[in-house]
Amino acid sequence: MDRIEKTILRNLMHDEVYMRQVLPFLRPEYFNQSDLIVYRLIADFIGSYNNCPTTEALDIALQKKNLNETDFKAAAELIRELQPTEVNADWLLTETERFCKDKAVYNAILKSIEIIDGRDKKHTTEALPSILQEALGVGFDRSEEHTSEFQSRFGISYAVF
Repeated sequence: MDRIEKTILRNLMHDEVYMRQVLPFLRPEYFNQSDLIVYRLIADFIGSYNNCPTTEALDIALQKKNLNETDFKAAAELIRELQPTEVNADWLLTETERFCKDKAVYNAILKSIEIIDGRDKKHTTEALPSILQEALGVGFDRSEEHTSEFQSRFGISYAVF
């Protein structure tokens, strides 16, 4: 059974329409270590070439990374597993948005705990409402403002579908 992270990465590689819809809303902090390595390879490729990467391109980019053996093997295996499959586009978009919202809230709660416990020296408890509010506001906004943010972040155009 696939995890949603794997399904997201697979479709970033193989579905250009999906890639352009969701990439502006995905954040590196939503992914665990091996997924994060592959996400960054995909995002870097898209940022450079304005297109979905191939398995070969990701394999070559991975070889250029200075990774420990465990991370390298996990990322290489994940790349090999990301073969195209059929998936309902509406379902995938809904599940990807849910994934982003859940991860944003989870990360905000962890950040809040760090602040409360005093491990985060940069923020006070007064920052908690805005941290949680920002996380709760995560959603797939396709406005012009967000489009401009995406273009500046990745240097490519983004079509609203």
